Amino acid sequence: MTDTREIEPILSELRAALEEKVKSGETWIELCERAAVEQDPKKLLQLVSEINRLFEAREKRLAGKSEIRLPENQ
Repeated sequence: MTDTREIEPILSELRAALEEKVKSGETWIELCERAAVEQDPKKLLQLVSEINRLFEAREKRLAGKSEIRLPENQ
């Protein structure tokens, strides 16, 4: 098992890079494409984590929209 103290600096760097990519318009599809070819398990884990975070955020946004009810036409 890998010591988290060893991977935390790597994860921090990857998080920053991923945040920059997402802010610059990189979509979840592009993240999936990168994850599909990533060879480094640590980087792959970070990519998958970011993809999951994006999907969870999207689900929350969609759930919030579905709670808004429009008046029914009578």
